[in-house]
Amino acid sequence: GIAPEAAALTEAVTAVCADLARQLIGDAEGSTKDIRIDVVNAASEDEAVTAARSVSRSNLLKCAIHGGDPNWGRLVAVAKGRSVEEIRQKGLAYGTFPLGESRVQEALKKMDLLHAEWHLVGHLQRNKAKFAPRFALVHSLDSLRLAEALEKVGEKAGVRLKVLVEVNLGREPQKHGVLEEELPELLPRLREMPHLEVLGLMTVPPIGPEAVVRPIFRRLSELADRYGLPERSMGMSDDYEWAVEEGATLVRVGRALFVD
Repeated sequence: GIAPEAAALTEAVTAVCADLARQLIGDAEGSTKDIRIDVVNAASEDEAVTAARSVSRSNLLKCAIHGGDPNWGRLVAVAKGRSVEEIRQKGLAYGTFPLGESRVQEALKKMDLLHAEWHLVGHLQRNKAKFAPRFALVHSLDSLRLAEALEKVGEKAGVRLKVLVEVNLGREPQKHGVLEEELPELLPRLREMPHLEVLGLMTVPPIGPEAVVRPIFRRLSELADRYGLPERSMGMSDDYEWAVEEGATLVRVGRALFVD
């Protein structure tokens, strides 16, 4: 009974992986060749299915990436807490992607050792705004005051900083980000700043099931469309499939990429 069930599950996972590859990179060719589900040592059918689902989950993103353009830029490999060697061996083993860091200081330590496009995906304090030119994209512009600080930095450095506006769609008090109703006033102010280029929106949804998380992603896409913004940074290791299906252009993945 184990073999047919495992075979059916393998086939289903392969189909999902190919579909994900098409959505993310527009090409499913070769995207399923790294899927391996080993149930030989399973003691029961239930154990085999559980093991197979676990393996397929961790391989899903990797196999989608493997079949695509090695310079595919929609994945941001979040390197928070990862050593330079680990980033080289695991994070960059499937291609060359932007690297994301949550903390400025941690990113600065790695930048000279890893030649990559760096994104800041965590909260940026105003007193660290001077480091923003080191990043190709700041995902976490969360206030007018931070924008004003970045505008001054950009003017001084003679560059136009690329940013995303973080939106707290879950309205969680412990999280950063502007509220949805603040966007109509904030975005015009940002567009008046000559040294800032607002490319899109970013959100971190509440932790929860699909019924909670998916509507957050859908709403971010709707808002990006409303304001004519092309980039939507949403989705992490536990929910990137839903984010992609709802229109993510940047997915910030760490654990699913680094953990075997």
